[in-house]
Amino acid sequence: MSNMKRPLDRLFIISIGIILFFSSCKQNSGETKKPIVNPMQYNENLQEANRIMAESEEIQIDDYVSRMGWKMRKTPTGLRYWIYELGEGRKTEKLTIVRFNSRVELINGFVCYDSKLEGYEEIQLGRSSAPGGLEEGLAMMRVGDKAKLILPSHMAFGLLGDQNKIPTKAILIYDIEILEVRNN
Repeated sequence: MSNMKRPLDRLFIISIGIILFFSSCKQNSGETKKPIVNPMQYNENLQEANRIMAESEEIQIDDYVSRMGWKMRKTPTGLRYWIYELGEGRKTEKLTIVRFNSRVELINGFVCYDSKLEGYEEIQLGRSSAPGGLEEGLAMMRVGDKAKLILPSHMAFGLLGDQNKIPTKAILIYDIEILEVRNN
């Protein structure tokens, strides 16, 4: 009799398991799902997160500039710049083509790009896909100038990075030398 009891126990346990499984998979009875957060609160949360991230970057940049001993100025957009060697050539203007050497590194010192190894860069101010902070910095320079630019992530490649060597939300440090400015 004890041998007969075991298959019944197993059958009972399997039956209970099946019932519990199907009862937990209950279909939605036509109720609409309610949003977890209201859209206004969600928007406010995103704005607060962006503010905190921007403040964090400001602290990192201020610390970096202090450690380096650079005499940088800050624009209303957040770009930091220091023209440490003045040239005497033509000033850059909107729509001019600017040829320059640059070294681009992350705030941790990792070198992403170096045009002395990869060749000079050339962009048309106001019509390029270059980061906004780079264009803003180049627009303040002239042939022969050498400058340091620090671009907060929102002025660089932002949340996506450059899909190559620059990661997401990266603060970039440019060392720039203007080689030529010419009309299109």
